[in-house]
Amino acid sequence: METAFLSDAQKLNKKRQAQLIKRVTRVLDELREAHQKGDAEEVEGILATLQMPSSKEWRKVIKRLVLSSAKAGVLRAHLELLKLRELYAFADIEVVTEATDLKVVFPKEAMDFIDKYAYEIGIITEATVIERIKEHLRVGLQEGLTTRELTEHIRKVSATWLSKSHAETIARTETGKMYNAGRLARWLDPDTNGFVEALQYDAIVDRRTTDLCKSLDGMVVAVSNGAKVAEYTPPNHYKCRATWLPITKFEEWEENFEPSEKPEKGFVFEPNYSHKLLEGKKSPLVQEDKG
Repeated sequence: METAFLSDAQKLNKKRQAQLIKRVTRVLDELREAHQKGDAEEVEGILATLQMPSSKEWRKVIKRLVLSSAKAGVLRAHLELLKLRELYAFADIEVVTEATDLKVVFPKEAMDFIDKYAYEIGIITEATVIERIKEHLRVGLQEGLTTRELTEHIRKVSATWLSKSHAETIARTETGKMYNAGRLARWLDPDTNGFVEALQYDAIVDRRTTDLCKSLDGMVVAVSNGAKVAEYTPPNHYKCRATWLPITKFEEWEENFEPSEKPEKGFVFEPNYSHKLLEGKKSPLVQEDKG
């Protein structure tokens, strides 16, 4: 998922950077003239015309990442349910068991949600880049940089915000969100008949583990505690590697989810993500792939 996204993002961002620099270059003389006149309103008006290029292509790349992550999460949870069903000889879960090739089929309502979500992420990530460009143009004008110096400055700034490392940040965050949304959707699917009752926070504990994830590791929360599940569904910070483990109704468990820290700002998992993937569901999420 991430590898495909990074490949597509790098190819597209190389083109977008060249297009963006051209767009900025076209208005630099006009910007400098307005600034020299002391017309701040005109400067801001010119800056407001700057838009990220190839927006439709970028949103398509984001959508592929979101959709593939959600599907991967559903399939992962489905296979976990099969193993647990075999372990507990539980026959009440409606799952495809004989098929070796499986596919995830989201209802139209879920696909509409994914479309909207990808569109919003596309807008947010583009707004971040263009606002940084505008900020540096304002500073450059104040410092009296020449047109050539401004162009070179914007080239460096855009290279940072359209870089592989920035794309990796987007990939890890959105993959984590939608992968876990897919897992939760499958566990909460009415077809499971309440088989999964609780979730245990599972952090990879090593020298890179944050204090937040160390404190959460092993804590248990009931799936009925939707607000708490949503608030702490990974990722909870940059490069978060934690996940949830399902606890079935055949296991003894006690809720002890009392975190002392909040997730990092910006890492928000909305309560309705997993429910949105089930919206309008009339047939199994996981079906045999007959080609």
